Parts: sequence; C-alpha cells; structure tokens
Amino acid sequence: MREVHLRLTGRRRLLPRDIFGLNAPVPYSIPHEDPRIEVIGSWVAPGHLRFPGGSVANFFDWRSGRLEVPETGSGASPYRGFMRAAALRSYREHPNGCKAEDFSALAARLGASLVWVANLETSSAEEQAAWAADMLEKNVLPGRIELGNEFFLGLLGDATSMARFPDWPTTIALMREYVDAMRPSLRPDTKIAVQAANSRWRSPLQPGPGPRQKAWEWDEAMTPEPWFHAVTVHPYAEIDQCFGRSSDAGLRGNLDVVLPTLLAKVDSGLKRTLDYTAAKMPGKEIWVTEWGAGEIAATIQGGRPVFNGMWLHVCARQGLALLRHPLVTVISYHAFFFDGGVWAIARPIDSSEGWKPMGSSLLIRWFNLAANGDSTYEGVRAEGAAQVMSRGIAAEESFLDVEGALFRHVDGSSTLLAQNASSEAVRLHFESLNAGQTPDSIEIVSTPDLSVSFARSLPEVSTALPATQCDMEPWSLLRVTWDARNA
Repeated sequence: MREVHLRLTGRRRLLPRDIFGLNAPVPYSIPHEDPRIEVIGSWVAPGHLRFPGGSVANFFDWRSGRLEVPETGSGASPYRGFMRAAALRSYREHPNGCKAEDFSALAARLGASLVWVANLETSSAEEQAAWAADMLEKNVLPGRIELGNEFFLGLLGDATSMARFPDWPTTIALMREYVDAMRPSLRPDTKIAVQAANSRWRSPLQPGPGPRQKAWEWDEAMTPEPWFHAVTVHPYAEIDQCFGRSSDAGLRGNLDVVLPTLLAKVDSGLKRTLDYTAAKMPGKEIWVTEWGAGEIAATIQGGRPVFNGMWLHVCARQGLALLRHPLVTVISYHAFFFDGGVWAIARPIDSSEGWKPMGSSLLIRWFNLAANGDSTYEGVRAEGAAQVMSRGIAAEESFLDVEGALFRHVDGSSTLLAQNASSEAVRLHFESLNAGQTPDSIEIVSTPDLSVSFARSLPEVSTALPATQCDMEPWSLLRVTWDARNA
C-alpha cells in the first residue's frame, strides 16, 4: 500500500466567519414557506445564503418577491425561454413570492448571513435604491452586495441582454450608477462585488470569435476601482468545456478519462483562473458565488443529470482548491435546492418530515463545519502523492491524487479534510499534525463505484478507530476531528 505523509505548509490564513455557504435562487426549488426545511438547513449549516439567487436575481421584482421575465420577441435566447418557463412554475410553487425580510429571518434561524444580488437588468437604479432603503429600515440589509449575475454571458446570447451589457466599460459604468443610487443606505463597511468573466477557465489560450472571445475581452478590460471591493467568478467544470463541444454524449460514461480531467480542471485550472483574476484586480477579494456539479448545459436542455460519485470527488477537490487561494473570501455552492436534482441538498419524501438529505449535502456540511466560524485554514503537503495530468483540451492541467487541509477552530478543536482521488488505496499519515495528538474521530466516505447515484440518499459514512494514520480506500474522503480538550 502506498504511504502518504501529510505535512503542514506553514501557510495559514484566518477565514471569514461565514465563507462557505449556498446559492439560494428563491423562485426555484426552495420551499422557504415550509419550516420543515430548517431541520436539513441547520444540519448542512451554511455560513451564508446568496439571495435571491443567480440569474433569477436579474429578473427579481423585490416588491412582489417574484420572478418577472419579460418576453422580448426576436433575438430572445433559449435561456430566456427557460427562465420564462421557470417563472411560471415559480408562481405555482411560491404564489406569495419571497421577500427579503422573510428569507433573512430563515437564514438567521439557520445561523447564516445573506449575500444580496441586486437586479441591474430589469430594474432601475432608483428601484434598487428603494429596495436597499427598505431592507435598511427593516434591519435586513446584507453587508455584501453583488451587482447582478453573469452579464458577460448575456443570457447565453440574448439580444436584449447583450445590448444592455455589451462590454466591461459599459457595464462597469452602469454598475457605478446603481451603487451611487444605493449609497445613502449602505453602511461604511458594506462590500460591493463586480463580475469577472472566467475567460481563463477553459484554457489559457486566446479563443477565436464567439462568446468566449467576448469573455476574454471583458476580462482583459477589467480594472480595479476604489468604489468596489471584490470580483466574482463562477467556475463550473463541464465535460464539453474540458474536451470540446458536443463531447459530453460520447464521454459521459468513460470515467477513466473524464474524472481525472475534471479534477485537473478544478485544481490547476481553477488556480490559473483565480491567479489571473487576482492579477487583473489587485487589492480585491474574489467571491466564488456559484460552483458545483458541471451539469448546466444538460439541465437547460431538459435533462435530469444526477449527483454521483464522480461529482462528489470533483466538488470535494474544488472546495479544497477554493479554500487554498488566499483571496477567495466567499464560496457559495450551487444550490440550496430541495427537489432531489443534481444540485440539490435534499429531496421530497412522503412523510411528515417533508425532505431527506441527499446528493452533495454531506460534503457541503463537512466544508461548512470545517471552514466557518472564524476558523483558520492551512494547506497540507502530501508527500507520496502522485501527479495526474489532464487528458482534455488543457493538457497542461494536473492535480495531486491526495490532497487535504487542516482547519483550526476558535474553541481549540481542529478538523482535517482529505481526499484520495486515485484508484489505489493509500495509508495516510497525519501524525505530524496537531503535535502528534490522537484524534477523537475519523469518518470515511468511500465511493468505489463512481457512477453510483446519490439522488435518493447520502454517501455512506464509516468510522475508524482513532489513530494518527488511516487506510483510505480508492476514491475516498476523510474527516478527522480533534476535540478542544486534546488540542
């Protein structure tokens, strides 16, 4: 069995107390009216919820709390049609909409803060200023504000959206107008985020004409200005992005090729994207306000992809890689859904309980418990880990097959999260952590069959006797905790 020794890197940082949370598109599959969701919500323990969501925020009417997607006729993109259909469903599922004060109260009961995404697409600066004033009066105005969602995509080629947000200079000037209108309601410590376009996510090479060229030009034009504090990126790893257009159908079942490439994308590909963004925006935080299973195209096209062992490991590695970057201060997993879909944390059941946790919820709970609450993060060096190269378009991308991080908490306890992303078992040594103290608990999730779906249940958790080393099966995750009394 291969021996892997974890060593502390000495690079430690204090994390924002609510760094890890969930994107919460309230017009969608979030039964926020039902108090029974609070049991699962509290168990997952998000540090924050992103309200009223991503693309839905660009069409959210704050007075009604409803999604309003105008019909534009010729030039409308399929995504606008998708959003209009979603709006009609939301009227049935949420007839009373969702007001900020109500969702803020729900978040507070879960121990979470809110990140507010303002509507700059279908609402005026005066209306958004009125919303900010209303939230201030009701004492629910969030301290972090995103200025809209993914304008660089233009609703995936929608003529009306692209005309409003054609490029960085036009968009940043419009954003400034909205912030100036809101300013009387904003506290001095309010943080404002603008949008980067993820142009280096697929490849470091400049693309040809098309949507990717627009994203490239958007990012090239970015410049930091003193009135905003952060920039957002949304890195979803999709098969087509890694292997080329229309590759998904032919490769989806070929996990030996697909999974290492996705892992390389969310590791070194993510580092490239974040490093580029940081270099373009010196002095700014990076908010990763959407990330997760890369099934966006399949979902928009009407598919029903599932969260399986493959996505569990991709998301585990991406969470570790996001925490590794010192400028990432907001991490919002997609999504706070309760419909049993690929992004959901729960599914409905026919009982008085209402919902059952499934999918990614255990993994996100582990991250939330480890990273939130004024914890410190320190990466670990895995001596004996093997480097694995991508087999996709960005052949220079790679990852180490064993990765981990140590989190120290304010009460003196600590948590180790580790991943064995290989097809062989390893013996993981962590006796050099916490001065060789024996941990209090060791939990293991093993997924030997990476195609197994977690659409109806959680991954099974096994335990090991507390020791300073642990055998990790192929494709497994590890959570080790030291209580405060032993710190």
